[in-house]
Amino acid sequence: SRDNGGITAIDEVWFDDRLAVQGSVMSGPFVQYIDGPPLRRLEYEHHLGSTTQAVDARLNQLFPLDWPTTSQGKGVCYSRYELWADNDIYPGGIPTIQVKLRGNRVYDPRDLTWKHSDNPVLCIRDYLLSTVYGMGIPEAQIDDASFIAMANYCDELQSVPDPNEILGFRLQKRFTLNGWVDTARPVEENLAELCTACRAQVVNEGDRWRIIIRRQRTTPVFHITPANTVQGSWQFVLPGSDTLPNVVRVSYIEPDRKYDIDTVQWPEPGQANPYLAEDNDFEQRMEIELPYTQNRLMAQQIGMLLLRESRQGIGVIVTLHGSAVAMQVGDLVTVTNDTPGWTAKLFDVLALMLQPDGNVRAVLVEYDDSVYDLQEQFPQPTVRDTSLVSPFSVPAPTSLVLTSAAQELQTNDERYVPRIRVVWGPSNHPFVDYYEVQAKRATDADWDTYGRVPGTATPLFFVYPVTDEEWDVRVRAVNTLGVTSAWVEAS
Repeated sequence: SRDNGGITAIDEVWFDDRLAVQGSVMSGPFVQYIDGPPLRRLEYEHHLGSTTQAVDARLNQLFPLDWPTTSQGKGVCYSRYELWADNDIYPGGIPTIQVKLRGNRVYDPRDLTWKHSDNPVLCIRDYLLSTVYGMGIPEAQIDDASFIAMANYCDELQSVPDPNEILGFRLQKRFTLNGWVDTARPVEENLAELCTACRAQVVNEGDRWRIIIRRQRTTPVFHITPANTVQGSWQFVLPGSDTLPNVVRVSYIEPDRKYDIDTVQWPEPGQANPYLAEDNDFEQRMEIELPYTQNRLMAQQIGMLLLRESRQGIGVIVTLHGSAVAMQVGDLVTVTNDTPGWTAKLFDVLALMLQPDGNVRAVLVEYDDSVYDLQEQFPQPTVRDTSLVSPFSVPAPTSLVLTSAAQELQTNDERYVPRIRVVWGPSNHPFVDYYEVQAKRATDADWDTYGRVPGTATPLFFVYPVTDEEWDVRVRAVNTLGVTSAWVEAS
């Protein structure tokens, strides 16, 4: 973080598809309680990357030459993990480690505090200012009034459909930003992608940096007429229907798909599409990528607004007299001109360029207040419950019964071999590949594997050779994917 405090927190640690640590609580089977203190198969420590953090004491202890006390990793967030080899807990060896974290704290000029925030405008402001991973703009050049206004706009609550709520809807922030920035890429590319989370435009006017989000407004700030423009400088842009999209497809990050890319469309397939009808059913698709959006309805809303803005495609390029220097990019203005028959028609100011003669070249685009009225959206389709058995959860065997079976096996010299007869109820799982049987003397700590019984065979096994003392036996089911059940144990 720019406050030198590192990231906010590492909330979850996953080993392959298993949750290993949540907050500061380690999950089973990585820590087990067996007749007393926990038997740990994992040790870890997080370092959040502050500029004052100390060396990892354990690494320094194990590798004093390669990891000396000066190896503090100032400004670097990292974790140290120690995994004790155990085939039951780490059947595939060293797992793939993934974490879910809350990243850098950002400064909020609204309440003058440093905090973790998913507000896109606060994150963009932080990226503009950072000299380590961002653009390194001096803070005095940031127009905080614009950032405060747009941060508040992003935090406004919107009503979105939710069939799981009693009223059929819920409230969520208008825009949020979640993701990570690749600092190896050009900062301009990263800034452009960060802006996709809230449809923002960052503009530099002189030595001032402002942020703009096109939205509903009510008060024009300037009136453009032939009287305050340079004669002959008017250019009108009237795009044809063959260049206007009538369907938008948005790619976003879906947490329910392990943070993989998903897509959503607007209008959705099967939904009435007046734009497609206007274009004689000739589909023109707009494709949008939102790498920092992790909400289906939010992604659909962004696509909806961009599509509807693009349908208002009339543009104007005109040179204005010097009085127009009071205008800013993002202003709402009115235009009156007899050639297209406009009287006080509303336009957004997209760009302003000061000319050598003191005049101002302006780029305008048509504004329609109704574009920003949210239309009907649909939540993620609800997947119906299924009666299919999950292959990733295997019930344990039942009714484990052990009996002495010394009279059932006799050697050629007529000696009887002591054995333990093991019988159990089968696992209630259709994909059992085999049952694994382990045993040990009751006084021993380690288990030995004695054999396997095919899942389709009679659940019967003999443990031998054994000694005439107390023994422990346990059985578990293993399915065709290698997923194991819990052990069932008896003595």
